[in-house]
Amino acid sequence: MVVERSRAADLSQSYLDKGERYIAPANSRYFNIVAERGEGSYLWDVNQERYLDFAQGIAVNNVGHCHPKVVEATRKQIGKLIHCSAVTHHTLNVALAEKLAQISPGDLDCVFLNNSGGEAVDAAIKMARFVTGRPNVIAFNGGFHGRTLLATTLTTAKAHYREGYEPLPSGIFFMDHPYCFRCPINKSPSSCALDCFDLFEQMFHRVVKPNSVAAIILEPVQGEGGVVAPASSYPDGSAYMRRLREICDQHGILLILTRCKQVSVAPDSGSLLKILASFRMFRLWPKELQAAFRWPGSLPLKN
Repeated sequence: MVVERSRAADLSQSYLDKGERYIAPANSRYFNIVAERGEGSYLWDVNQERYLDFAQGIAVNNVGHCHPKVVEATRKQIGKLIHCSAVTHHTLNVALAEKLAQISPGDLDCVFLNNSGGEAVDAAIKMARFVTGRPNVIAFNGGFHGRTLLATTLTTAKAHYREGYEPLPSGIFFMDHPYCFRCPINKSPSSCALDCFDLFEQMFHRVVKPNSVAAIILEPVQGEGGVVAPASSYPDGSAYMRRLREICDQHGILLILTRCKQVSVAPDSGSLLKILASFRMFRLWPKELQAAFRWPGSLPLKN
């Protein structure tokens, strides 16, 4: 048995060594587990060791690994059509866009489908600049928006995301996130009248004029920044977001909400419903929404 375990360990290490040799080291892994298959809540590695998978692909395998209905639907579709790019239209793309438009909040009625969160953020900023004719964007300190170059520029959750890629694209400015337990202006919720919101007036006066700002982008609940809702300890928990909506409307600035899956603490198939519930909680509707939907069992599906 000791010999068998040793050989199994050698098999796993063989893949790790080859991965280190042939795969670019840009993407790190949390564990040195070489997964071979998955079923439900479990993963099996190349040594046939079973692991209870709490990560579930970082909250995208909401129905578990290789759910029979997902597998069946995938096999059925790839037997009919796999890829047609921008050459033609196809039926399911239109049907999905129609369904998402029908259930999306507020006046959101047009859908852009793409492959990743970073790509969606890039598309959102491009659209905001194109529609408004303005060059600048305001993001919040502590936010994470992806790893493409523009999304990296918007990201300040950790310095290492930006390290080595400077100079980053221009036209991005940062606002302190309204985190009551680490208040940027050293107030406490009991003595505060959302004074942190005055930082916008200071920014507009000293740093960037509001009529040059195309969009303000933020996560409704910061993820890598510490799972932080804006001014959540203030007596009226939705006040900051409502005022943000007002200042955007006042100056013709688009409000972009991104990585909205974080409003859903538990990874389940009702993620979009929880996103809608979060908007009702904040009592605002975005002009632009970027969300990673988890319905297809980790297959790419974004808008």
